[in-house]
Amino acid sequence: MALIGSGLFVCCAPITTQVLSKMFSEAQGSVFTHEELVAAAVATRDYTVGAHDKEALFYTLYDINMKAKNEGRDRLSGAPDLPRSVTPPSIDELSARLSFANDSYVLTHDALSHLDDVFAVVSAARVIIALLAVLGLVGCIIIGISLGRKSLGVTLIAAAIMVGAVFVALAIWATLDFPRFFAVLHALFFAEGTWSFSVDSLLIRMYPTQFWVGMGVIWLTTSVLACIICFIIGRTIKGRKLAS
Repeated sequence: MALIGSGLFVCCAPITTQVLSKMFSEAQGSVFTHEELVAAAVATRDYTVGAHDKEALFYTLYDINMKAKNEGRDRLSGAPDLPRSVTPPSIDELSARLSFANDSYVLTHDALSHLDDVFAVVSAARVIIALLAVLGLVGCIIIGISLGRKSLGVTLIAAAIMVGAVFVALAIWATLDFPRFFAVLHALFFAEGTWSFSVDSLLIRMYPTQFWVGMGVIWLTTSVLACIICFIIGRTIKGRKLAS
């Protein structure tokens, strides 16, 4: 689990979302510029796997919508009714105004509900992975003391091979049929119908399929590298002779 979780922690890092959104967020056909979509993607990431600050997220949505409004880019129906004022509205007023807007402009109630679900799953996963990593470390120490270095080395090698094999198998599946892989992965953690959104929605504009493919590549690469390091450490420990 520690080897698997290493990829998750990298995927949740702010820089990962920033880089991938700069590469893949789809501004063509959107009322927002590419830079505005990147800003919204980073704020949404912080809400989903970071501080979970809804007020910060809403004011980011306010900023990009006001820029679109002032520049006459709010050409699609369902734009939020935002006041032209130097002072931003209160969070309660802003929340009310955004709640009636089209999903091309804002994160709707359904989108926010899904992000809340993701936050709960990721928060639990972080705690579980951290605890299992500690238990794994303790287990390695016990094996090394009670059974010797060779057994510890074999344990590390076996863990690296097992996790590496699983990730290679998942990578092949995702390469052959990524939509199905993505759907099955979501079905494991979220209720049916709670994670599907319009292709023109702000959420999908920020995080299109290519974005998630990139996340998968980063997770795979990170965890496989962790497996290689674990394997090398295991071989080194296994091959080292006991001191006389």
